[in-house]
Amino acid sequence: VSSVSGQTRPYVVPATLPNGTLGVTYSASLAAVGGNPATLQWSVSSGPLPPGLVLNASTGTISGTPSLAAGSPYSFGVTATDTGSGYASQSQMFTIASTPATLQSIAVTPANPSIAKGLTQQFTATGTYTDSSTANLTASVTWNSATTTVATITASGGLAAGVGQGTSNITASLNGVTSPADVLTVTAPTLVSIAV
Repeated sequence: VSSVSGQTRPYVVPATLPNGTLGVTYSASLAAVGGNPATLQWSVSSGPLPPGLVLNASTGTISGTPSLAAGSPYSFGVTATDTGSGYASQSQMFTIASTPATLQSIAVTPANPSIAKGLTQQFTATGTYTDSSTANLTASVTWNSATTTVATITASGGLAAGVGQGTSNITASLNGVTSPADVLTVTAPTLVSIAV
Protein backbone atom coordinates (compact mmCIF):
# COMPACT_ATOMS: atom_id res chain seq x y z
CA VAL A 1 0.00 0.00 0.00
CA SER A 2 1.36 3.42 -0.95
CA SER A 3 2.29 5.64 1.99
CA VAL A 4 1.36 8.63 -0.14
CA SER A 5 -2.21 7.92 -1.15
CA GLY A 6 -3.19 4.65 0.51
CA GLN A 7 -3.75 3.09 -2.94
CA THR A 8 -1.72 0.21 -4.29
CA ARG A 9 -2.36 0.80 -7.98
CA PRO A 10 -1.79 4.10 -9.82
CA TYR A 11 -4.75 5.67 -11.59
CA VAL A 12 -4.30 8.10 -14.49
CA VAL A 13 -6.70 11.01 -14.03
CA PRO A 14 -8.95 11.67 -17.06
CA ALA A 15 -8.55 15.12 -18.57
CA THR A 16 -9.36 17.15 -21.65
CA LEU A 17 -6.01 18.15 -23.09
CA PRO A 18 -5.52 21.39 -25.03
CA ASN A 19 -5.17 21.09 -28.78
CA GLY A 20 -1.92 21.92 -30.48
CA THR A 21 -1.06 24.31 -33.30
CA LEU A 22 1.44 23.42 -36.00
CA GLY A 23 4.79 25.07 -35.36
CA VAL A 24 3.85 26.31 -31.87
CA THR A 25 5.48 24.89 -28.73
CA TYR A 26 3.09 22.63 -26.81
CA SER A 27 3.07 21.42 -23.20
CA ALA A 28 0.44 19.63 -21.12
CA SER A 29 0.87 17.60 -17.94
CA LEU A 30 -0.94 14.41 -17.03
CA ALA A 31 -1.80 13.51 -13.44
CA ALA A 32 -2.08 10.25 -11.50
CA VAL A 33 -3.22 9.26 -8.04
CA GLY A 34 -2.01 6.18 -6.18
CA GLY A 35 1.39 4.63 -6.18
CA ASN A 36 4.56 6.48 -5.27
CA PRO A 37 5.01 9.68 -7.32
CA ALA A 38 8.78 9.33 -7.03
CA THR A 39 8.77 5.99 -8.84
CA LEU A 40 5.99 6.53 -11.40
CA GLN A 41 6.88 5.85 -15.02
CA TRP A 42 4.63 7.08 -17.82
CA SER A 43 4.22 5.38 -21.19
CA VAL A 44 2.02 5.49 -24.29
CA SER A 45 0.12 2.22 -24.25
CA SER A 46 -1.88 2.58 -27.47
CA GLY A 47 -2.30 4.90 -30.44
CA PRO A 48 0.09 7.59 -31.65
CA LEU A 49 0.88 10.94 -30.09
CA PRO A 50 0.59 13.81 -32.57
CA PRO A 51 3.75 13.98 -34.68
CA GLY A 52 6.28 16.25 -32.98
CA LEU A 53 5.07 15.54 -29.43
CA VAL A 54 6.66 13.21 -26.87
CA LEU A 55 5.64 11.94 -23.43
CA ASN A 56 8.19 12.44 -20.67
CA ALA A 57 8.38 9.06 -18.91
CA SER A 58 9.38 10.60 -15.56
CA THR A 59 7.05 13.61 -15.32
CA GLY A 60 4.00 12.70 -17.41
CA THR A 61 4.36 15.89 -19.44
CA ILE A 62 3.50 15.85 -23.13
CA SER A 63 5.58 18.43 -24.95
CA GLY A 64 7.15 19.38 -28.25
CA THR A 65 6.07 21.17 -31.40
CA PRO A 66 3.23 19.69 -33.49
CA SER A 67 4.49 19.09 -37.02
CA LEU A 68 1.64 17.43 -38.92
CA ALA A 69 -2.13 17.95 -39.04
CA ALA A 70 -2.93 14.96 -41.26
CA GLY A 71 -4.66 12.31 -39.17
CA SER A 72 -5.77 14.81 -36.53
CA PRO A 73 -7.26 14.43 -33.98
CA TYR A 74 -4.95 11.85 -32.43
CA SER A 75 -6.28 9.48 -29.76
CA PHE A 76 -3.85 7.56 -27.57
CA GLY A 77 -3.73 5.63 -24.32
CA VAL A 78 -1.39 6.39 -21.42
CA THR A 79 -0.36 4.11 -18.57
CA ALA A 80 1.38 5.00 -15.29
CA THR A 81 3.47 2.28 -13.65
CA ASP A 82 4.83 2.36 -10.10
CA THR A 83 8.24 0.80 -10.64
CA GLY A 84 8.65 0.39 -6.90
CA SER A 85 5.63 -1.86 -6.42
CA GLY A 86 5.27 -3.11 -9.98
CA TYR A 87 1.65 -2.01 -10.15
CA ALA A 88 0.43 -0.37 -13.36
CA SER A 89 -2.67 1.70 -14.02
CA GLN A 90 -5.26 0.89 -16.57
CA SER A 91 -4.75 2.69 -19.86
CA GLN A 92 -6.42 6.11 -19.95
CA MET A 93 -7.40 7.54 -23.34
CA PHE A 94 -6.65 11.11 -24.35
CA THR A 95 -7.15 13.12 -27.54
CA ILE A 96 -5.10 15.97 -28.98
CA ALA A 97 -5.83 17.71 -32.27
CA SER A 98 -3.10 19.42 -34.29
CA THR A 99 -4.44 22.40 -36.20
CA PRO A 100 -2.79 24.63 -38.80
CA ALA A 101 -1.38 27.97 -37.71
CA THR A 102 -3.94 30.79 -37.76
CA LEU A 103 -3.63 34.43 -38.68
CA GLN A 104 -2.80 36.50 -35.61
CA SER A 105 -2.18 40.02 -36.87
CA ILE A 106 -1.84 42.15 -40.01
CA ALA A 107 0.62 44.99 -40.49
CA VAL A 108 0.20 47.61 -43.23
CA THR A 109 3.15 49.40 -44.80
CA PRO A 110 4.48 51.97 -45.56
CA ALA A 111 3.64 53.64 -42.27
CA ASN A 112 1.79 56.95 -42.46
CA PRO A 113 2.71 57.89 -46.05
CA SER A 114 1.93 61.21 -47.72
CA ILE A 115 1.02 61.81 -51.35
CA ALA A 116 -0.19 64.73 -53.38
CA LYS A 117 -3.75 64.81 -54.66
CA GLY A 118 -4.00 62.94 -57.92
CA LEU A 119 -1.18 60.52 -57.12
CA THR A 120 -1.32 56.93 -55.90
CA GLN A 121 0.23 54.93 -53.07
CA GLN A 122 0.70 51.17 -53.05
CA PHE A 123 0.17 49.56 -49.63
CA THR A 124 1.42 46.14 -48.53
CA ALA A 125 -0.21 43.86 -45.96
CA THR A 126 1.93 41.37 -44.05
CA GLY A 127 0.26 38.71 -41.92
CA THR A 128 1.82 37.12 -38.83
CA TYR A 129 0.60 33.65 -37.83
CA THR A 130 0.45 31.83 -34.50
CA ASP A 131 3.61 29.89 -35.40
CA SER A 132 5.46 33.23 -35.89
CA SER A 133 5.62 32.79 -39.66
CA THR A 134 4.74 35.71 -41.94
CA ALA A 135 3.18 36.02 -45.37
CA ASN A 136 2.46 38.75 -47.89
CA LEU A 137 -1.34 39.10 -47.87
CA THR A 138 -1.64 42.18 -50.07
CA ALA A 139 -3.76 40.40 -52.68
CA SER A 140 -5.76 38.38 -50.13
CA VAL A 141 -6.98 41.00 -47.65
CA THR A 142 -9.88 43.38 -48.06
CA TRP A 143 -8.65 46.97 -48.11
CA ASN A 144 -10.62 49.90 -46.77
CA SER A 145 -10.23 53.68 -46.78
CA ALA A 146 -12.18 55.32 -43.97
CA THR A 147 -12.55 58.68 -45.77
CA THR A 148 -13.21 58.10 -49.44
CA THR A 149 -13.45 61.84 -50.15
CA VAL A 150 -9.75 62.01 -49.33
CA ALA A 151 -8.49 58.66 -50.63
CA THR A 152 -9.92 55.63 -52.36
CA ILE A 153 -8.30 52.20 -52.36
CA THR A 154 -8.79 49.09 -54.47
CA ALA A 155 -10.49 46.53 -52.26
CA SER A 156 -8.32 43.66 -53.44
CA GLY A 157 -5.04 45.29 -54.45
CA GLY A 158 -4.10 47.91 -51.87
CA LEU A 159 -3.54 50.74 -54.38
CA ALA A 160 -4.74 54.03 -52.92
CA ALA A 161 -5.46 57.21 -54.87
CA GLY A 162 -5.50 60.71 -53.42
CA VAL A 163 -8.75 62.43 -54.41
CA GLY A 164 -8.94 65.24 -51.85
CA GLN A 165 -6.78 66.97 -49.27
CA GLY A 166 -6.77 65.56 -45.75
CA THR A 167 -6.17 62.22 -44.07
CA SER A 168 -7.77 58.80 -44.28
CA ASN A 169 -7.26 55.67 -42.19
CA ILE A 170 -6.24 52.70 -44.32
CA THR A 171 -6.89 49.19 -42.97
CA ALA A 172 -6.64 45.62 -44.23
CA SER A 173 -8.85 42.74 -43.04
CA LEU A 174 -8.84 38.97 -43.44
CA ASN A 175 -10.61 36.16 -41.58
CA GLY A 176 -11.82 38.46 -38.84
CA VAL A 177 -8.40 40.06 -38.28
CA THR A 178 -8.02 43.78 -39.03
CA SER A 179 -4.77 45.75 -39.12
CA PRO A 180 -4.19 48.89 -37.06
CA ALA A 181 -5.07 52.01 -39.01
CA ASP A 182 -2.34 53.41 -41.25
CA VAL A 183 -2.87 57.13 -41.82
CA LEU A 184 -2.58 58.29 -45.42
CA THR A 185 -2.13 62.06 -45.83
CA VAL A 186 -3.14 63.68 -49.09
CA THR A 187 -1.67 67.10 -49.75
CA ALA A 188 -2.41 69.77 -52.36
CA PRO A 189 -1.68 68.89 -55.98
CA THR A 190 1.88 69.49 -57.07
CA LEU A 191 3.01 71.10 -60.29
CA VAL A 192 4.29 68.42 -62.64
CA SER A 193 4.75 70.38 -65.87
CA ILE A 194 4.35 73.74 -67.59
CA ALA A 195 3.24 74.08 -71.19
CA VAL A 196 4.10 77.21 -73.08
